[in-house]
Amino acid sequence: MDTTGPRHPTLSEILLNVSSPPWTLRVFMAHLSQHHCEETLEFTLNAENYDFVYNQLVAESPMSRDRTDRVNSSWQKLIRIYIAPCGPRQVNISGRERDHLLNLPCGTHPPHPSELDESRRIIYDLMNDSLLVPFLESVSPIQHESPLEEQIRSPNVRPQRSVGWDAARSVRSRHTMESEGWADDGNRNSLLSESTMHISPGGFHHAAVVYKKCWKTVRRHATLHQ
Repeated sequence: MDTTGPRHPTLSEILLNVSSPPWTLRVFMAHLSQHHCEETLEFTLNAENYDFVYNQLVAESPMSRDRTDRVNSSWQKLIRIYIAPCGPRQVNISGRERDHLLNLPCGTHPPHPSELDESRRIIYDLMNDSLLVPFLESVSPIQHESPLEEQIRSPNVRPQRSVGWDAARSVRSRHTMESEGWADDGNRNSLLSESTMHISPGGFHHAAVVYKKCWKTVRRHATLHQ
């Protein structure tokens, strides 16, 4: 008799929404939100989005000024929200890496996406080493539906005003993200780079569709009655 139980999914499988229930992307997002660390996933997505828009730019010949300005704007938003000290979604990276990104020039030629490789590696390792195991252990494979899924689906639950932040910071963060087009339904075109996760680009776009559909629901219902 097999007593080993079901195989736990990898972080890559969860992010691409190809993992088996109850360890789905939807429940992972709810778990991150409950534990005040959803910025790790948001940074990963928006860093990859910068890669996407940058490559669209360099594919042009010649590169248009309008698109260059938009790519520069995407970089500046990424830095302001996730990298700058006291940013609304500041991620945990080394001081040396933070200073490096803050000091990169942003002008005629936007910074290359590879400048974010070290930060993306740090954040991916953080999710893999510190967040994945607690998530896998927080839901039982023998349950038909995990408690997090039940909370998200229940029509009777009420969202808290703050999801993963104190109320004042949550309001400030949400205003910043919405005003800059990166909240809820903002630009999230793919997940992690293929060089990091060894996954086909088609998988990125499939996962992004799933992410867009369920992130708003997770934000409303993930942290309830803690």
